[in-house]
Amino acid sequence: MRARSAPAILDEYTRISAGTPKYRQPPCRDSAIPAVKLNYFADTDSLYIDLTDEPSVESREVAIGVVLDFGARGNLVGIDIDYATSKVDLARLILSDLPGVVETAA
Repeated sequence: MRARSAPAILDEYTRISAGTPKYRQPPCRDSAIPAVKLNYFADTDSLYIDLTDEPSVESREVAIGVVLDFGARGNLVGIDIDYATSKVDLARLILSDLPGVVETAA
């Protein structure tokens, strides 16, 4: 994959998301809306952040080892971070002012 600058990627994202509302509705407490999930895969040292249950149809590497996944409507559906332990401190997770319940899974 050809590396592109961050401004070029943001310009492309702006073009793709044109027509979507600038301000979205307030968060809904409806259980039908999927939770954000952080999944760490030790065998590949990758961290995947699931933003929705919508499948990815397109992926773009925005930095070395950081891939954004987009759904069919152009929405960001996930973030994949390769070599995660060299990029983020996985020993600690700090959550600030989240309006919901935090759950952990083994």
